Amino acid sequence: MNYIRIDGQDYPIIDYKEAYSSEDEADSLYITLSMTYEEILGLFKDNMTWELVKTLTANKLFSNFKHPVNDLSEYCRIMTITDNCDDTFTVKVNKLSKIEKAVKEALQTQAISFISEIEADEAYTRGVNES
Repeated sequence: MNYIRIDGQDYPIIDYKEAYSSEDEADSLYITLSMTYEEILGLFKDNMTWELVKTLTANKLFSNFKHPVNDLSEYCRIMTITDNCDDTFTVKVNKLSKIEKAVKEALQTQAISFISEIEADEAYTRGVNES
């Protein structure tokens, strides 16, 4: 059985599937869980830090084996929650598209530049006031 790990807590998943999109689209990850809709809403948030923990079938010789963990934080947009009508739900989570990544980077660069200007103005004001 595989798990997703959110905030250090492991949650069993029934299935997961990655879907790769075209150049302009965002890649998607589909996670199927046996939880209530409300539990899923409380668990999944945009921009969360989470991981996929893959468990391997092994015998007692491998009981101390560390299970592979994949960081899923790139999948940061909760898109849909689908009721499968069998007491399971599938959550579709997307990565940012290339356009969204470019906009995010541009906004971060502008924010850093703006903060630098404010800090420079404050340093100048402190220097003028100290003289």
